[in-house]
Amino acid sequence: MEDLSDFIVCLPWSKAREVLNSDDPFHLHETKADARSIKRRDCDTYFIVYDDYSGSVERTNWTILHEIGHILLGHLDDFGVTSLDRGGLTPKAYGVLEVETNWFVAEFLMPTPVIQSLGRLSADKIALIFGVSDEASYKKYERVYEKPYVPTKYDEKLVRNFYRFITKGVFDTIYHRIHSFFGIFWTHRADNVCCRCNACKSYIRDPRAKYCFHCGSLIKSEPYVFPMGNNISNDDIVITHPFIPHRATWEDKNGDRSRVGFCPNCLNQELEEDADYCSICGTSVHNECTVEHIDLPLDSSFCPSCGAPASIGNVYSGMENRLHAIESWTCPQFEDYLEYEHWQYMKMKIATSAAFYGSAVIPALFYTNAFLDDDDNLIIITDTQSAADEIIKNRDKLMRIIERYGSIEPSIVSVKLIETT
Repeated sequence: MEDLSDFIVCLPWSKAREVLNSDDPFHLHETKADARSIKRRDCDTYFIVYDDYSGSVERTNWTILHEIGHILLGHLDDFGVTSLDRGGLTPKAYGVLEVETNWFVAEFLMPTPVIQSLGRLSADKIALIFGVSDEASYKKYERVYEKPYVPTKYDEKLVRNFYRFITKGVFDTIYHRIHSFFGIFWTHRADNVCCRCNACKSYIRDPRAKYCFHCGSLIKSEPYVFPMGNNISNDDIVITHPFIPHRATWEDKNGDRSRVGFCPNCLNQELEEDADYCSICGTSVHNECTVEHIDLPLDSSFCPSCGAPASIGNVYSGMENRLHAIESWTCPQFEDYLEYEHWQYMKMKIATSAAFYGSAVIPALFYTNAFLDDDDNLIIITDTQSAADEIIKNRDKLMRIIERYGSIEPSIVSVKLIETT
């Protein structure tokens, strides 16, 4: 969103008393309003004063955005008033503007396409993820899941711009909202996502787990964060562990989640249905507990039941290191180039495109990152020669998808082979 500070001045009531030299700025307390917006007659500047003693952070955020909504939607200009209140408009006109503005705020704070991309969320989950009140989250739940929704031309862009958050930031957001200043009161909404390994900070989503699936540590009870207590420190923030493509694909959601979609080492996708190892490089492609021999999800390096190593554990840690090396790779030659922020989203669009159904370019893009040069040309980096060859072979088709969904129109897509070991 663009910077609005040049024409919107937003002040809390306590500070506005000093700045505006008034005992009750905009008669906020006298009228028992949460906020008021005023347009100056002599210039195109708007002042918002909000009551900073009125309640929770969620309510305050909603109130401020509500006033900004009135301004951006042109309500003060269209109705020729310096401020909006029930005394200056007919009840019907005022009610229409309030409904319109509430819709604006709801979509700003809780974009419908983003919620839909996260699956079937409960109202409590919506409140946790987007930081809104119970009332707002329940109304949003009804609009998203119980009423028809007409897609807009902006939906694709919203999902693209929030894709990194959708794929990596959701669990961090939920966890830190649960363990916020009044975190103890949120625990009943945490479901099973609030537990975190004390050793590696992985999220433990299985309430029956006795051991961490990622590092094998015994799970210890985690203390609540009480009001006025110690909040979660920055040292506790970690990157969500990478996702290994499994047999359950976007078209076959009931597929085997214990078997890889392609070999995470050599990227071979010609795997036998019940194979335990890749026929080319011998890498494990089926994950199971090495003691109990039960199937485990691919992101498990250890069995959460007995703590024994998983058959794919070494492969997983190697893959994680390889991905980290790709994502953090820097080079003096590229110091003036910008990392392409939508590359993860583009890889998803390519993988779900009919043009690449069953194509070897999908695994070829797994260990890649992308940069933009000064002319908005795309440079894709990879650590595998076969992957580089496959990307170059499909360059024209890739460019068409990038131009359609990627917010850029590169005239050149090049590939650079790098070393990550």
